[in-house]
Amino acid sequence: MADSDPSDASDVRLVPADLAAEDQVAGYRLLRRLGRGAMAEVYLAEQCSLRRHVALKILHANLAVEQSYVTRFRHEAQAAASLVHPNIVQIYEVGCDGGSHFIAQEYVPGLNLREWLTRHGTPPLPLALGIMRQVAAALAKASEHGIVHRDIKPDNIMVSSSGEVKVADFGLARLSTNDVRLTQEGFTLGTPLYMSPEQVEGRTLDARSDIYSYGVTFYQMLSGQPPFAGETALQVAVQHLRSEPPPLARLRSDLPPALCAMIHKTLAKQPEQRFATAHEMVRLLRSIATACGVEIDEHSHAVAAGGMTSVALSRQALTGQLQVLMRPPSAAGRPAWRRWRLALIVLVPFALGLVAARLSRPESLISRRAPSADSAAPASPVKAPTQATVDPVAAQGEPPRP
Repeated sequence: MADSDPSDASDVRLVPADLAAEDQVAGYRLLRRLGRGAMAEVYLAEQCSLRRHVALKILHANLAVEQSYVTRFRHEAQAAASLVHPNIVQIYEVGCDGGSHFIAQEYVPGLNLREWLTRHGTPPLPLALGIMRQVAAALAKASEHGIVHRDIKPDNIMVSSSGEVKVADFGLARLSTNDVRLTQEGFTLGTPLYMSPEQVEGRTLDARSDIYSYGVTFYQMLSGQPPFAGETALQVAVQHLRSEPPPLARLRSDLPPALCAMIHKTLAKQPEQRFATAHEMVRLLRSIATACGVEIDEHSHAVAAGGMTSVALSRQALTGQLQVLMRPPSAAGRPAWRRWRLALIVLVPFALGLVAARLSRPESLISRRAPSADSAAPASPVKAPTQATVDPVAAQGEPPRP
């Protein structure tokens, strides 16, 4: 989350206390302000007991006037805290200290998706599919717990410096979208831009509402523009109800047709015409990636690398290692006898493995068990050197004798 301008004090009256750096709230030492939203000030803080960084949200005082609101807020945050998933920002604690209602949650260093797109532009297909899969996985986990986010948008999708994606604010979404002023100007990039039709109409929401907001978010990410825009939030809301977005394939002809079709299915006006669950989207994204030759599983690289540890070195790999070992020493290089010792360490296991491979061949076993009539004569007492023991040296050139 990017830092906001400290000189902007237009809503300072909403802050519940005159908080500054080095102040403490319930055992959290404030380090610096990360941002300011309609509901809360967000600080980077240190949890003193565990010495870890957290994102501390201090709710504005005007939102904590009614006890019913505070009670509902606590219940929502506690429900969101049950969502333990690598793609969901973890909530650590919700509480109140000196009249300041707060949420302590996982701190994700990096940018939110809106900031990321502003800085980097439209991501390449492999990265886009990876981001989409991780957000879909987060929504799938939430739906398993019966939790609807209600405010999926680029600002609530955090992208870490390592490429990990986490969805934030599951505990605040219901509260922040109850009072949306659709006639207010300047909302072309606000929450109504991502609202589902049933959310605009004030109907009961389920996980398919989040799927619609997901579609709006990633239509914008892939095309560079939202599916609907207007001068006021009301104009945007009406388009969610009545208009169809421009075909994504027309804006991005290079995208896989299956991906464009998936996005448009998420944007269906009727919930029953969308995906029933986010699990379906996760599976579809994986199949699209496979068809495009793209690997989007965040653990795939580690698995592939780990699987190589038990595979014997190929001749090409061995040759490369020997070439490095046999280079002339530099002024600060290893002594010659150390290089030869390392070369033997590499060569001996390879030679032994090659011998074992030759002896285990079916034709070798057959020839030894069933000798031909021509070979019935007694064997010569003189043993010929086996090819396996000389191949590695022959391949590299016999080293000079000392």
